[in-house]
Amino acid sequence: MTPEPSQRALLWLLLAAIVIKSVYFVQYLALPILDGPVFDSLAYLRQANAIAAGRFGDASLLAFSPLYGYLLALTGAPENLARIVVLQLVLGCLNLVLVYQVAERLFDRRSAIVSSALYLSYGLLVFYETKVMAETLGFTLAWLTLSLCTSHAFVRGRLRIAIGTGVTLSFAMLARSNLLLIAPIVVMSLVVPWRLPDDRSWRIRLRRTLGCVLGLALVLLANGSWNYKNTGLFVPVVLRSETVGRASKTVWNGSLAAFSKRTDGYVGVFDVVAQAEKRLAGHVPKQVEAGIDWMGLLAGAPTKALATMRSVETDFEYGYYGERSELSIFALLFGSFGMLGVLAVVGVVSLLMTRRAALLIPLAPWAIGAFATTILVHPSSRYRLPIVLPMLLLAGVGAIWLWERRREPRAWWILGPVVLGCAYFSYGTLAYQLADPAMWQLRMAESAFAAVDLEEAERRIARAEAIAGDKPHIKLRIAYLRGQLKDSPP
Repeated sequence: MTPEPSQRALLWLLLAAIVIKSVYFVQYLALPILDGPVFDSLAYLRQANAIAAGRFGDASLLAFSPLYGYLLALTGAPENLARIVVLQLVLGCLNLVLVYQVAERLFDRRSAIVSSALYLSYGLLVFYETKVMAETLGFTLAWLTLSLCTSHAFVRGRLRIAIGTGVTLSFAMLARSNLLLIAPIVVMSLVVPWRLPDDRSWRIRLRRTLGCVLGLALVLLANGSWNYKNTGLFVPVVLRSETVGRASKTVWNGSLAAFSKRTDGYVGVFDVVAQAEKRLAGHVPKQVEAGIDWMGLLAGAPTKALATMRSVETDFEYGYYGERSELSIFALLFGSFGMLGVLAVVGVVSLLMTRRAALLIPLAPWAIGAFATTILVHPSSRYRLPIVLPMLLLAGVGAIWLWERRREPRAWWILGPVVLGCAYFSYGTLAYQLADPAMWQLRMAESAFAAVDLEEAERRIARAEAIAGDKPHIKLRIAYLRGQLKDSPP
């Protein structure tokens, strides 16, 4: 039986995804990261080990979103990290299907094909799929939530689907707490009609909204009760950390050191876990440290807003551009945040001009909530990742709308700047030069050290020394790592 055209296009896209992800994974094995996870991965692995040992009151489960820790424990990840990476690569393929499905449902098949192709081109997504981090799980649950929100049954107010949507959204928050500000905006958007005549009735909209709220409440109350049983603290998602309070008092300078209380500016992965341990011990942080400075937040908002929209991936963990400098598969992955942004703006314009602005209603909460999160905390690629959901969908419909206008008089007055803008941002990603290549080598040395691959660690240190061994911050880091190597058993 010959597949339908829609299915045939999706099958080809899936085949391309499998090839790209397989090649990426094979090349990725040459790096020490898989066997030597560092940074936030260590906190998630602590969660998994605590769960496996039955310590459900461990501070890491309150400080970090807990769902990913349970997934790691379920897959036996602490003993075999390749399992979780392969699973996340599979989830990446599922995300492709969801992108296609939602884009086809909202717009048309051609838009779905373009959005899915742009999804494949954006290397940051496969970069996260190979890390022991919760981004891919949270991204998948976010796409599932959006898929449910745009389904015909949900739009028509089917109570079971509405409750299931709330459950999925709550699991997304438990996977990545940076979705917390998005959830209430999603709920508020459900009251607004956007798919007439299916949701013209206010009763239908009220039923789907209340159903979603019920699903959210069921999961978050259950998780809060579970935490209360094990710790004595009712925590529905995660404990509020002091980081938010500090972030609101600080004008963003591009460094996490701005949030540190130490004189050397060091910010450790277990700083937030230590705060949770204090809470478990009965110590309540001072309100001046934990509270939000609203005036400071407003003063720093413009800087953070501009940094959020830059076509540069701000990553304080493994180094996206570092991997691009070593893995050849990235030469095919030309997508960038800036390119998606240009096409997404065109998509918004196209919906306005074709009187389909109501289709922005289910998409807007993901952009607004993520934007609010980056302004509240910091504009990293991890925190702005939910913005990519609506951007991909709008970029697809925008590209098709432009293509249909190509033969109109003076079309190139619009098409030309858009093509140049996309080419500019794509070239910026493909030709990006590391600002601190020596530090990238030291990051790899740290992973190699964690993987007990001391020869690779020494090779990476030697490369860093050859690149910028005279720079003070490189000297300090090399001295620290060599000290670790010296103390290591043979």
